[in-house]
Amino acid sequence: RRRLIRWCNEPYFLTAIKNFYVRIGIGRDNKTQKACYRLCKIDGIVEKDPYTFPASEGQSAVTTHKWLLVSFGKQKREFKMLTVSDHRPTVDDVTKYVGHLKNERGSHTLLTKKKANKLRKKQDELVNNYTYTKEDIEMLVKEKKKRNKKSANIGLEKTRVAISVRAAEDNVKEVEKQLTDAEVARMEAENESSEMIADENVNELKKALEEANNNLLEAKAEQSRIMKEDEERSNKLKQNSKIQNWDKVNQRAKLANQSADFAAYKEQQAREKAEGSSEPKFDPYARRKVKPKNLWEVKGAKSDEAAEATVEEEKKEAGPLGERDDPNATKEVDKENKRDDNPDPQKQDLSAQTNQFAYDDDIMIGGDIANLAGIGVKKTTTRIRQGISLEDYQSRKAAGTL
Repeated sequence: RRRLIRWCNEPYFLTAIKNFYVRIGIGRDNKTQKACYRLCKIDGIVEKDPYTFPASEGQSAVTTHKWLLVSFGKQKREFKMLTVSDHRPTVDDVTKYVGHLKNERGSHTLLTKKKANKLRKKQDELVNNYTYTKEDIEMLVKEKKKRNKKSANIGLEKTRVAISVRAAEDNVKEVEKQLTDAEVARMEAENESSEMIADENVNELKKALEEANNNLLEAKAEQSRIMKEDEERSNKLKQNSKIQNWDKVNQRAKLANQSADFAAYKEQQAREKAEGSSEPKFDPYARRKVKPKNLWEVKGAKSDEAAEATVEEEKKEAGPLGERDDPNATKEVDKENKRDDNPDPQKQDLSAQTNQFAYDDDIMIGGDIANLAGIGVKKTTTRIRQGISLEDYQSRKAAGTL
């Protein structure tokens, strides 16, 4: 029985115990009132109502829903593993089992020593060297959740179950849509071969739809179980006197804190009124006061007049040098240009000997480079950035002269 308790929830349990023998208690003798046992052969496992093994030294309580399907000759019956004896079979038990098999005259073969050693060796190798796969781990987790009805984190379980229910509903809708399309394709089949393929597809989708509906029902059943568990837990907490007392203590502490905060605030207000501190306190997070600064002024009436006056002054200054109304002056200028186009070869030799990048002092007038043609000196002016008003912008935009 110790081995059954240790292996009952493992994925290799059926393979490890099948064709082995157990000593099962069937009650008490009517005359002697002693416990009666029968040596039976394990034929399989049946899943039925769960039960729990009592806790023992060094081992906690184990819950399982697996029952043993045992046979005593031709007779078969299901027993809980709780009824299995924890001791070895006696000689009387073995004699009764062998005599029963001989009396039935069936096809049952007796267990030999060689076969028993082979079964034991195979069992030890399986149990000691078993490697858990991903499917085994998922199955163990699923069975553990089924056995443990109470959830440790009820909020997490509610979220998980809601997601699983939604996924199952979407799966059902998807399979129903595929089934409808397959039935339409079967109706539109042109020949027998395509109709046979469509029939197979429809049958497979029907099986898939049935499986999806079963998964949906399981998910909804688990959701209702968790909701019921949550409701029971909340009712239990409401009815618990100890928790209610602690709730009252917390409420009293909350009210005391609120009253203490209000009293402290009143004392602070009274102290501020007594000190007469009407000046605002320094706030490090307040916005700094900054005086606005105009980067440039929008062009208006006054700025236009000033700009015109500046242009007129520039014309007056450049008048004697840049403007020549005399027609003879124009002829002189042409002569000078021709003379410059045909330079003297002696002067060219002299200029080659001197620095080619030197400028004559007479050309520089007031820091400005004079025009080599002799027309005059153009004075450089600084550009003034000017804007326009909103009204001018809108009027120019409407007129198309922007």
